[in-house]
Amino acid sequence: QVNADRAFTFHRGMKTLDKIMRNSGVAGLWRGNGAALMRVVPYSSVVFCTFDITEQRLVEGLGREKDVYSRLAAGAVAGLTATTITYPFDLIRARMAAHWSLTPRYSGYFSGLKEIVQTEGRGALFLGLKPTLLGIVPYAGLSFAMFETSKAKATAAMGLHSDSQLSFLTRAALGGFSGVIAQTVTYPLHVVRRRMQVSGSSTPVYSSVAQALTEIYKREGICAGWFKGLSL
Repeated sequence: QVNADRAFTFHRGMKTLDKIMRNSGVAGLWRGNGAALMRVVPYSSVVFCTFDITEQRLVEGLGREKDVYSRLAAGAVAGLTATTITYPFDLIRARMAAHWSLTPRYSGYFSGLKEIVQTEGRGALFLGLKPTLLGIVPYAGLSFAMFETSKAKATAAMGLHSDSQLSFLTRAALGGFSGVIAQTVTYPLHVVRRRMQVSGSSTPVYSSVAQALTEIYKREGICAGWFKGLSL
């Protein structure tokens, strides 16, 4: 994702996995996972809480029933809010995960955040935030809208009284399908975000999201550039 000079295939992805294990051991595959966990708890809490509150306020304010449009709007607001609040942890996770040497790039998560502020400035904690927000609005909106709407339709089709009566496997399948569609649609912005996060503010690789997408397209193409690593 972050290296424009390395073409991606699933086979090369497996070779990369093997190289990381040889360089850093099995633990190297989880490098940056602590930061991801520190992010995912507040992110999930905020996104689900904000979704319910926003959708309820929307339907009450507009005097209408919950539908795909209220879910789309509420999901977008929830994703945008949660992403902005927890973004620095996503940045430090990306930098640590993309660092392949025997020793981690930073000695710890909070010391890493402190070092980034000292060497690159506070703004560096939010490098790549713009493409992230551009991507999270359709991603969260689509995933929530598709999941909640498909649950409602499945509930009606099965003659159930509430979507809480849907089986675990049905809910898992609907959630997985919704996530795959939303991730695929917004994936090019995900690639841009990771490259901006890893490059650092002192040597930015792109000046804007539009310039990044254009440059990646010209140099690497659509499948090999915009959607690099999508299968993984």
